[in-house]
Amino acid sequence: MQSEELQKNLDKAKEKLASADMLLIGTGKYLDAELGYDPFDPDSFERDFPEFKDKFGINSIMEGLNYKFPDEGSRWAFISKVAKMYRFSELNSPILENIKKLIGSRDYFIITDSMIGIFNRMGYPLDHIVEINGNLGDIQCHKPCTDNLYSIDDKVEAMLASQAECSISDDLLPKCPDCGEMMVPHISGKEFVTTDREFSAEMEYQKFMFQAYGKNFVILELGVEKLNRTIKEQFMNLVYQDMECTYITINDGDIYIKPGTRSKSIAIDSNIGDALEYLAN
Repeated sequence: MQSEELQKNLDKAKEKLASADMLLIGTGKYLDAELGYDPFDPDSFERDFPEFKDKFGINSIMEGLNYKFPDEGSRWAFISKVAKMYRFSELNSPILENIKKLIGSRDYFIITDSMIGIFNRMGYPLDHIVEINGNLGDIQCHKPCTDNLYSIDDKVEAMLASQAECSISDDLLPKCPDCGEMMVPHISGKEFVTTDREFSAEMEYQKFMFQAYGKNFVILELGVEKLNRTIKEQFMNLVYQDMECTYITINDGDIYIKPGTRSKSIAIDSNIGDALEYLAN
């Protein structure tokens, strides 16, 4: 049975969301985990990637994405299997349907530290999404010689079909069409390059925030851990700087609201899916 305080906060949040003109959504690793995509989870990794655990001693997808494989064939065998799991899974979660309902037809923008491209796959345009950590669906030159991005999606099936002993054949390794060097996933790391697409999304975000002043504006934060410095700290600063808005944060147990912002904040300590089901319906 949920507490009176939780129900009160859910009701307040539902009222604020119903009347919002503009919606800024931020999502973190706990939302990915509730959707079944937890790159830090050792148990699911042992279940889904036993061969990589046995051969290389890797214990999670995130560890594997940062692992120094002995050769590119092994590296891309791993990346292609992760891409298959994250890029081609069905998006039929009630959580995502309820996020769609909450966005509705109002002006919105999405900031996420997820690397799996869920919102673009849901149909939201990339100029309305800032992907802080990049996107596993994109690859780039490792040098990089250019800021061009290329899709990995058309390469994954062939890589998976050729896999043997945690490696793929050399002829399937992705090479940069501009300089011939190896390609790498477009995710945060030392080789990450900020592209024109991302600059454009950032400019759209700044325009969105300018238009939000004076509007009935809600910030909805989903599954962002309290120590997150890229999304939570940015949102908290927006509220702290006296922007006229309501800040709603939803997370199961990992809740933080900055002192000085509590009068404009609503904390919902709950399973994200359960909270969104109530708020959207």
